[in-house]
Amino acid sequence: MNYLLLRYNKPIFIRLCGELLTRTTESMLALIMIIYVNKMLNGNVIITMLIFGLQPLSDILFTVIAGGITDKYGRKKIMLLGLLLQGVAIGSFVFAQSVFIFALLYVINGIGRSLYIPAQRAQIADLTKQEQQAEIFALLQTMGAIGSVVGPLIGACFYNTHPEYLFIVQSVTLTIYAVVVWTQLPETVPPMSKSKQTVEAS
Repeated sequence: MNYLLLRYNKPIFIRLCGELLTRTTESMLALIMIIYVNKMLNGNVIITMLIFGLQPLSDILFTVIAGGITDKYGRKKIMLLGLLLQGVAIGSFVFAQSVFIFALLYVINGIGRSLYIPAQRAQIADLTKQEQQAEIFALLQTMGAIGSVVGPLIGACFYNTHPEYLFIVQSVTLTIYAVVVWTQLPETVPPMSKSKQTVEAS
């Protein structure tokens, strides 16, 4: 821990902790969400699979435009929007009862992911030296892998008693992380975007 604090600046350390938290809570729900939604839809496997196919589809569609949005409005704002969209969508699964609502929430969650991931990667590139970027991205992958191992174990414990708590835990975690992003991370906007905004303002 001391090594990380000394070697990396505060924003990078926050990103590493955030990756561990979000991946842990995300993997808590990975398989359990399918079981939960399928149960709520009275065991309809086809509709369940169609709903879960919507997130990759929305990922593909919105990732294409997410880069341009991130460059225009700034990394921090888009990261915040992405986290909040995911937090609201995941938390709302607890109250969803219909196929349409489940599908809508899953699409919103996918949009949030599509906005957040390119923005956080771009911010890391903005805040670090080029020779350090590969090392930091490798650390992020490691944190994600740790979360992917720990998460299902926690999820299995919750699912046997109160599966809805998993949605609440992930929603709260994403919201807390969004607050940390808003209050602790700097905004980074590419120089071209800043100069363009200055020209438009004048």
